[in-house]
Amino acid sequence: MNTNDSFNQTKTVTARIVSVHKNRFQIALDSAERKATEHDAVLAGRLLYRGEIPVVGDYIEAQGVGGTVKEVQMFHTVLGTVDNKVIYIPNGSLSSGVVTNFSNQTTRRVDWTFGVEYGSDYEKVKQVIESVLAKDSRILSEPAAPFIALTALADSSVNVVVRVWVNSSDYWGVYFDINKNIYETFNEVGIGFPFPQLTVHQAKD
Repeated sequence: MNTNDSFNQTKTVTARIVSVHKNRFQIALDSAERKATEHDAVLAGRLLYRGEIPVVGDYIEAQGVGGTVKEVQMFHTVLGTVDNKVIYIPNGSLSSGVVTNFSNQTTRRVDWTFGVEYGSDYEKVKQVIESVLAKDSRILSEPAAPFIALTALADSSVNVVVRVWVNSSDYWGVYFDINKNIYETFNEVGIGFPFPQLTVHQAKD
């Protein structure tokens, strides 16, 4: 056997060994992926059974994204965003991460912070806010009545916090409508909205 024949046989044997190891590695990888997939499927089934995966129609935030649940598949939960994107989140990620469900409860609390000018009569501000809230029938008295309080003396404003409870389906409607009504009513009754101010003192020579 000459040197070339020996070299060729060595190459052939080496190629076969590499091929065998590649096949074994691919089989192991496929097996690991299959087990992971089966685990996700079993886990998804358990979570669905226990009600821990959101249902179709729920608005959730998870894995840094938010959207309305359009479909719960075996391996993924499909979200639709407000700008009409479709997001697929692995159910395994939902089970191991934080999920905020905005639709799970029948009621939600709406929060605002309204800033008014320094020198404003706080009792007048409170009464005006109360009158605006009283006109909106979507605002509930349970689980708690509307809450109004002076929350902070900020750099340029006196901040008043307002909290009310509404049915979950009314959340955004109430939020935007009260913003509009407060703005219009404050202007009507002479309650001023502040804006950032900077006082500059000029040193004399």
